Amino acid sequence: MEAEAQLYCALMTDAKQRVGLIRQLDAGEFSTSRTEFDLELACLSLRRVLELIAFSSLAANKDAYAKHHQDFGHHWKAERILKKLELINPDFFPVPVSGVGSGHLVPVDTPALTRSDFTLLYDVTSEVLHTWNPYKPGPRVIDLVRPVKEWAELIWQLLSVHMLQVAESEKRLIVQMHHPDDGQVHVYVAEPR
Repeated sequence: MEAEAQLYCALMTDAKQRVGLIRQLDAGEFSTSRTEFDLELACLSLRRVLELIAFSSLAANKDAYAKHHQDFGHHWKAERILKKLELINPDFFPVPVSGVGSGHLVPVDTPALTRSDFTLLYDVTSEVLHTWNPYKPGPRVIDLVRPVKEWAELIWQLLSVHMLQVAESEKRLIVQMHHPDDGQVHVYVAEPR
């Protein structure tokens, strides 16, 4: 489990940096100088964060997932990975929590990215990432349903401090995206007492 926790930590570090990039773009801290390119870059980063969430979940549940899918090293579509994970471990999706260090974690009730939000955002970012078919009728309108900034905040609320259940185990991963001592991502493996 230690190797999986380290991989989870590395993937979450990448996710943290990408959420930071989205926030910088939204705040106008840098720009490509073309609004549509800035939106594409933000959507690409949102999509990559979703993929990182999927691969992190796969890493946490690798042993159980591998029992069902020996070719898991060739799985790359995030939404498909999550659907397969749900069959193996219905509690695989991260849950935002508070109380790290207190010995008693409690779910947080602030709005955060949900599993259904994941699917919606995954689908709408797909439309942005691909070149428009010049023969498709109708206007070329990008509808992200929510502003990019709101998506980034929902993702951050999900990941900031979260927990997930490891399949076929009593173990849980507890993740702090910004540890107060060093500002780094920390992942802890916990088991009930």
